[in-house]
Amino acid sequence: MENRINSLETQIALIQKDIKNIRYRDPKLPKWLKNSAIVVLGAMFAQIMTAVWWAATMQNNLNNITKDVTHNTEFRVEYPKMHAEMMISLREIQINDVHTEKMLKEIKDKLRFVDIKTQHKQK
Repeated sequence: MENRINSLETQIALIQKDIKNIRYRDPKLPKWLKNSAIVVLGAMFAQIMTAVWWAATMQNNLNNITKDVTHNTEFRVEYPKMHAEMMISLREIQINDVHTEKMLKEIKDKLRFVDIKTQHKQK
């Protein structure tokens, strides 16, 4: 029994020593855990920067699309009026062309009857 008590006392002393060692010991993390934490932080930073860049690109694309849609909408709204004005202008050009053609024909007809030799003698 005495041996047993001595054995228990020895075990209790060893346990108390281990408790003191554990209590006052600095926690030491393994090197791979420290390195992996740095890698994770770097990856998070890279993801945040990528998300910011992507959002800026999307905002720029949205602005460009909005500008194009606005420009096209304005054109589509004004197109019927512009088309009507162009058709009127084309009709006026066509009428002027027909009138000019008639005038040229009249001038040619009149020039056929003029004697060119007599004109040269008068000068």
